[in-house]
Formats: sequence, C-alpha cells, structure tokens
Amino acid sequence: MAVRALDADGIREHRKALGRILVDCVEAGAAIGFVLPFGLREAMDYWDEVATQVEARRFKLLVNHSREHGLVGAIQVTLKMPASEAHRAELMKLMVAPEHRGMGAGGALLRRAEVEAALHGRTLLSVEVAAGSDAERLCVRHGWRPGGVIPGYSSYPDGTFCDTIFFWKAI
Repeated sequence: MAVRALDADGIREHRKALGRILVDCVEAGAAIGFVLPFGLREAMDYWDEVATQVEARRFKLLVNHSREHGLVGAIQVTLKMPASEAHRAELMKLMVAPEHRGMGAGGALLRRAEVEAALHGRTLLSVEVAAGSDAERLCVRHGWRPGGVIPGYSSYPDGTFCDTIFFWKAI
C-alpha cells in the first residue's frame, strides 16, 4: 500500500471510490460526522466539497492506495488555521474501509499526515476520535497523547452519542 496526496482533480476523478469508502465506514458505525441514512450520492457530494477545500489550499487529502484493491483509506490534514495557530494542523476524517482494517492502512495514513504537516511547517497536530474506537487504539499505538475526553461530544451514525477523545502530537 502507498499513501499519496490527491489534488482536487484527483479527488473528483476518484469521488465514487472515495464515496464507497465513506459509506462503508458510516454503515460500519464510524463516528466521523455523518448520520444514517447515508448514501453514495451524499458521500460523493461530500468529496466534491473536500475537492473545493483542497483547491483553496485549506486541506490536504491523503489516500492509501493498494494495487490490488484500489483506494482503501483517507485522511484530511487541515492546513488553513488562524494566524495565531499557524504552527499546528488538525487531522480529520481518518477512515479505512472496514475490510482493510488491521493491515496497516490507518497507521500509514497517520504517519504520512505527520510528514505532510511537517513539510508545511507545522509542529503540533491534533485529532479527535470516538472513545473506545479503533481510531483511539491506533492513535495510542502511534504515540499520540490524549488531551482530554468530552462526554457526548459527537454521535455515531445511528444517533447515539459518543464520548470524544482529543489527541495531540508534537512533530
């Protein structure tokens, strides 16, 4: 598997594959900001919005690509921050297709996000994940530090509230 950045045209070209990953993650219960029912049309619309943000240089979209399976995961690196926070970046929407979890795709995305942020002069990263999730365990394994938990901060796709852990990492 290889992690690479997609530009806006690349996102638009792969919006259906990205949409399938997003739908699969939401249907598997990932707390990444979407609620059920959620379909491919909505997912592709979301990726069109991300393409616009990438075009405006607000985000970087990193994808994990397998020769055998195509796109299997994605993560966004938010680079557009207020002037007083230009030293940091936020990671958002870490997602790996359910059938490809546990094979290193998520860790590869996190590592590449750290490199990408450093290349843009960032020295501090943050990410928020659902407590008890695979993403929480992944962050811990990769040296991220918990900054705190907010009970009921977000919800799972079925509308059930979940606690959210804010992680940070100095790079």
